[in-house]
Amino acid sequence: INAGLLEQDGYMHAEFASHNQPNGLIKGKPMLVSKNPADVIPESDVLMMPLPSFTYTSTLTDIKPYLHEGQTLCVTPGQGGFDWIAQDILGPELLSKITVVGLMPMPFNCRI
Repeated sequence: INAGLLEQDGYMHAEFASHNQPNGLIKGKPMLVSKNPADVIPESDVLMMPLPSFTYTSTLTDIKPYLHEGQTLCVTPGQGGFDWIAQDILGPELLSKITVVGLMPMPFNCRI
């Protein structure tokens, strides 16, 4: 991710069709990019997980200690039984404190 950001002056780009709001080219800079969930998750309000379904279990296990009340966890694609995996890994108590969203299709998925 860092290498891709450097190629674009530190910005991520998203292009939205004219009938959407916002529309056109939208650019933004991540405040922090890290492989360590402890660096980024505690301060995050919305967590986007554009991941294949076979990674859900390991990813949820890794981030669970850093999730807290009020966060929104969005997975894309939304199929693959994410809600069942989240129930198993995160448990009902934590799930009652966060919002889980399944998004389809995969608007943020890319290969790096």
